[in-house]
Amino acid sequence: MSVSESLVRELALPRKRRERVDTDDAERSALEKQNEMLRQEVRVAREAADITAQLVIQQFEKTDHALQRLQRTNEYLNALQETILGVVGRLDLADLLETIVTRAGALVGTAHGYIYLLEPDRSEMVLAVGTGALAASVDHRVKPGEGLAGQVWQSGQPLVVHNYNTWTGRLTPQQFSALRAVTAVPLKSDSVVVGTIGLAHVDEQRKFGENEVEILTRFAGLAAVALGNARLFEAEQRQRRVAETLKAASLALTQASDLDTVLETMLEYLVQLVTYDSASVMLSEGETRLVIRAMRGHGRWSDPDLTQTLSFDAGETSSLGRILNTRQSFVIPDTTADPRWERNPAGADLSSWMGVPLVAGDRVVGMYSVGKAETGFFSSEHAALAEMLAAPAAVAIENARLFAETEKQRQFSHSLLQNAPAAII
Repeated sequence: MSVSESLVRELALPRKRRERVDTDDAERSALEKQNEMLRQEVRVAREAADITAQLVIQQFEKTDHALQRLQRTNEYLNALQETILGVVGRLDLADLLETIVTRAGALVGTAHGYIYLLEPDRSEMVLAVGTGALAASVDHRVKPGEGLAGQVWQSGQPLVVHNYNTWTGRLTPQQFSALRAVTAVPLKSDSVVVGTIGLAHVDEQRKFGENEVEILTRFAGLAAVALGNARLFEAEQRQRRVAETLKAASLALTQASDLDTVLETMLEYLVQLVTYDSASVMLSEGETRLVIRAMRGHGRWSDPDLTQTLSFDAGETSSLGRILNTRQSFVIPDTTADPRWERNPAGADLSSWMGVPLVAGDRVVGMYSVGKAETGFFSSEHAALAEMLAAPAAVAIENARLFAETEKQRQFSHSLLQNAPAAII
């Protein structure tokens, strides 16, 4: 090998080495690019997996929530159906209302509920049903605007209080101190508020939301239906009892011929129609004089020997004179405040009073009166009931007087016959 060839060979070796190095660098760069692409694919795959997992979890949560809502809806519908069947099948008002409150509370997770009902005179509402912490509050009364029930009554709209203890409109009685979140909705009949239904929590963490208020509103509708049905039933039963009492009273009065028996029979049946603490029967003697002939519930004044000494001049007594002149019943709601009430020993303990005329034909034969220690007790309904008995009672009084007069004449004639000298033939 020549010198020139050896030199060329030696010069070519570094170039080959450089070419090999360049090739290795290119391969390394290609591998790094591939690795980077793989890493990106792995990241994308992981992100896709995370997104998929989140979507799956969200779907599971939605499915679970949907199942829970479906379960609550089924529970609500079942409770609603059972309550509707109860409303249709039973007419005991207190039992029905307690069932409605209990089932409504069970659906929203509380054992504490109540129902207030409007009194007949519409001046107050009384707590008719209480469960749980409110069971001891039965008979509690509120006026319009007082407490939660009073405000719902006044507004006719649902109301939610998140903390009753710090609410400025709260009622102060001790039995309400345990309440925390409270809600109430109105009971309506023909768009008129006739009561309120409410639920309460005693746990500070529990609250009432729109769903709970909606459930309670649905049950309020059922309670209103139950209330209407029960009151219709009670009215029918009351009318039946009144009719039976009047029939029995008429028969007993017809069979009684003695005046004292007639008067006692009157008072006996009167108390079955109109509850009273005391009662008296006054009979007319002359134009304006009224004499008490029978009394009940007046303590020592129920003694017949004392009652015979009690008499009144209706011309000087405005309330009695009004009854005799108008031949209409007259009610004094508050004897302590009404100037038309004349004080007398027999009526010293009475706070409300009612007088009813006894009219037979075209003549007033007397009147009877009833009294209560409770102010504002007697109503127009009581007067109507008392008047139903007054008609047969007045006739019985006249018959008893006629019988007594006839018996007196018979005895007089018999006495004359016994004492007359024997007939001379």
